[in-house]
Amino acid sequence: MSLFSCSKNSKEIRVAKGAGQGVYYSLFVRSFADSDGDGIGDLKGICSKLDYIESLGITGIWLLPIMPSHSYHGYDVDDYYSINPQYGTMQDFELLLAECKKRSISLIIDMPFNHSSVHNEWFVASRNPDDAHHSWYRWIEASDSRYNTNTSAMGHKLWNEDQSYKGNFYAGEFSRSMPDFNHDNPEVRAEFKRVMKFWLDKGVDGFRFDAAGHLYDLVKLPAETSDGTSRAVEFWKEMV
Repeated sequence: MSLFSCSKNSKEIRVAKGAGQGVYYSLFVRSFADSDGDGIGDLKGICSKLDYIESLGITGIWLLPIMPSHSYHGYDVDDYYSINPQYGTMQDFELLLAECKKRSISLIIDMPFNHSSVHNEWFVASRNPDDAHHSWYRWIEASDSRYNTNTSAMGHKLWNEDQSYKGNFYAGEFSRSMPDFNHDNPEVRAEFKRVMKFWLDKGVDGFRFDAAGHLYDLVKLPAETSDGTSRAVEFWKEMV
């Protein structure tokens, strides 16, 4: 799911008319262009290739995750408000945005909102059942009826026991290193809106939302839930 040309009004984030038109280049920063010879692609490297990208007739760039992460792919985010230090600094990103705008090249970024990293400070706090962040993620106890259906849509174990708090299990549909958010929590929704506003204020032209259809997969929802799709639709309507 992609959201382009969003309003930067703090009270409204919407899709502009005619959004998403043109040819977009999907770009994995790590493997595209290395500016400093450390073997890892970076934001300065992309800047050095913008004339080449423009020559291809590209009208927009879609950056795969650029936030800090312990994985090579970046889809398990440690901090939604920072740049992966292997890719550069926030100043480097702001320069890239400015150079793109000089060439009328739109720039959107990947935004994984289905799950975070186990290293994210929100999840670290949520491991304590008494912490306010506990409800930010999908936690259950072994007595929960959902535990009996302990297979994710991806074919691996869904519920993962926290070794520090035995008897507490968190959902990780894609991986145990990617704990799933509780999207029913108003605080989580409000935080996601703050994240989007932060990057829109930086100058990005929109987002591509990873795993948008998995937020309400029935396998991780309460047993009485019969329709996860409509709930996912309502979630995204609220976000945009």
